[in-house]
Amino acid sequence: MYQISFFIHTLLFLVFLSISGCQELSGIAVSKSGGKTTPEEMAALKINWRGQAIKREELSKTAEIDKISESKANDSFAISDIKSTVAEQTQSPIISEPILPKPPQDLDPDLFLGKTNDALADRLGAPTIVRKEGVIEVWQYRLSTCVVDFYFYPDGKTQVVRYTHIRSKFLNGDIDRANCMVNLLQFSEAN
Repeated sequence: MYQISFFIHTLLFLVFLSISGCQELSGIAVSKSGGKTTPEEMAALKINWRGQAIKREELSKTAEIDKISESKANDSFAISDIKSTVAEQTQSPIISEPILPKPPQDLDPDLFLGKTNDALADRLGAPTIVRKEGVIEVWQYRLSTCVVDFYFYPDGKTQVVRYTHIRSKFLNGDIDRANCMVNLLQFSEAN
C-alpha cells in the first residue's frame, strides 16, 4: 500500500514539474547590486518569445539603437534620426519580378475562315501550290514542319476560306499542331 501511494505522489510531482516547466513563472529576482530588483530591471530580465521573430542581422542594429537611446534619452531628435537611418539601412532593395520570355506566338489557320483569297495572300504571301477541284480552289503552303491547306469556296463573285487542314509533310506522319502554327507565323512574317 505504501509503495502505491509513493508511486502516485511521485507521479503527481513529476506531472507538476513538467507542467510548471512549460509555464512562465515569476519569482524573486536579485539585482546585480544584491538588493531587490526594480520593475525596469524585471522587464529587462523577462523574455517573452511569443510572436517574436528576430533576425540575426537585426540584433546588432537593435542593440546599437538601444545603446544610443540610453545615452541620449533627452535628445528625441537624435533617436528618431538614428532609427530612421537604421531603418533605411535594413530595408531590402526592391527586387523586380523576373521577366519571363513570351511563349512562342502562333498563327492558327482557322483565323482565316471567311477571309478572301486576297486577304490570305496579303498575310501569308503566295501559296506553294494552287489547285482547283471543280469550283473549289485549294491553296497549299508547304512549311518546314507541316503542310497547311486552305479551301476556298465560291461566295458570290469572290471565294472565301471555308475549311483549313493541317497535316504532316509525310504520308501517315505525326503532326505537332502547335509547332506547325508557330512555323506558319514565322512563314507569314518572312513574306
